[in-house]
Amino acid sequence: MKTLTKVMIVLGLLTVLISSMMVGCGKNEGEKSEGVEKEKAIVGKWKEIDGTQIIEFFKDGTVSISDEGQSQMTGEYKFIAGKQIRMMLPLFGAVKAELSNSKDEISLVNPFGKAEKYWKLGTVGRREEIEVIKISEDDVPGEYISKYNKKELITINKDGTFKFIGGGDWGNSRIIMTGEWDFKDNQIRFYIDTGTVKRVYHELLSGEIKRGAIYSKGGSVWTRKKSYIVY
Repeated sequence: MKTLTKVMIVLGLLTVLISSMMVGCGKNEGEKSEGVEKEKAIVGKWKEIDGTQIIEFFKDGTVSISDEGQSQMTGEYKFIAGKQIRMMLPLFGAVKAELSNSKDEISLVNPFGKAEKYWKLGTVGRREEIEVIKISEDDVPGEYISKYNKKELITINKDGTFKFIGGGDWGNSRIIMTGEWDFKDNQIRFYIDTGTVKRVYHELLSGEIKRGAIYSKGGSVWTRKKSYIVY
C-alpha cells in the first residue's frame, strides 16, 4: 500500500513538472512568434506622412534615414517593450518610435521635438507616390523657414524680388542676400546681386516647390509660414 502511494506521488509530481515545461515551452514559442511578427512588420521602407523623409529598417537590426537631397544617416534599432522601438542614431542618440496596432504606421518625436508619423510603403490602400500638383506663380510669394535651422528665412515678394537671411544667429554672423526670382513648372530659381554683378544664378538655393515647401538643390528644405508678405 505504501509502495502504491509512493508511485502515485511520483507520477503526480511528474505530471506537474511536465505540465509546467509544456506551459513554459508554449510561452517561449508564443514570445518567439510575436518577435518574428514584429520583425516582419517593421522591416522595410517607411515614408513620412505629409513629408519626404524615408526610414528603412533591415533584418540585421540596422536602420537608415534619408530625405530628399540629404545624405543618408545609418544607425541601429531594436524593440524594447511591446511595439516600442529604440533607434540609436549618430549625433542624436536614442530616438523612440512606436508601431501601430495595425502595423502599417509608426509614430515618433524627432530630435527637434516635432511629432512625426510614417506609413509603410507597399501597404494595401496607400499611395506610394503623391500626385504632382502644378503650382501657380501667384501662390509662390511668402515667407519660408529652414526645416533644419529656424533662424534661416527666405522672403519671396510678389514684385519678383527676394531676401535671404541665414547664418548661425541673428547677430553679426548672419548672412543676407537679396536678388530676384522666377518660377516655371514648379521650379523656382534665385538670382542674387553680388554688388558688382546682378542676377547671378544661385543654384544651391534654387529648387522645386511642392506641398508648401521649397526643396533646394543644395539639400535644404524650406517650409512656408502661414502669413504672406505682400509688396
